[in-house]
Amino acid sequence: MKKQGFTSFLAITLAAAFAGGVFAQENTARFSPFMLSIINPIQVPPADFDIGGLKLNIIYGESHGMTGLDVGLFSQNTGDVNALHINGVSVVGGNGNGLMISLLANYVEGEYGGLQISAFNYATHLNGLQIGAINIANTAYGLQIGVVNVVKDNDVPFLPIINGYF
Repeated sequence: MKKQGFTSFLAITLAAAFAGGVFAQENTARFSPFMLSIINPIQVPPADFDIGGLKLNIIYGESHGMTGLDVGLFSQNTGDVNALHINGVSVVGGNGNGLMISLLANYVEGEYGGLQISAFNYATHLNGLQIGAINIANTAYGLQIGVVNVVKDNDVPFLPIINGYF
């Protein structure tokens, strides 16, 4: 009986230590392998988590960073992402890599390496391909295919149908 009591005490102590972050490294972001969001802040886990796995955004979901599959109506990531995005609108506040497929818009505040497909695509710096009606990048190393294609820091900043810089 004493052994069972000690085992229970040890299990509770370890669980409390992990929940309280005793063993957590300093300055590391909180992490979850899964996020389910109806509309932020009605989501699990909260928006300051990094997601590594699956992020489901029923209406609007927000996370810090994202690695994996991001699916839903509207997704916002305030940090860096390495993901497959399939959303109505995808917004990335940091840098990104992967594939972004959105009905209305893909927006990356930093550098994006990969493929963006949407009606409107934007990346501060593009390393890859944008396919959409309107494609905009401040700088680019890649191609844009669409009705309006803009690479602001280019000798010819606007070209219809196809634009690129290598």
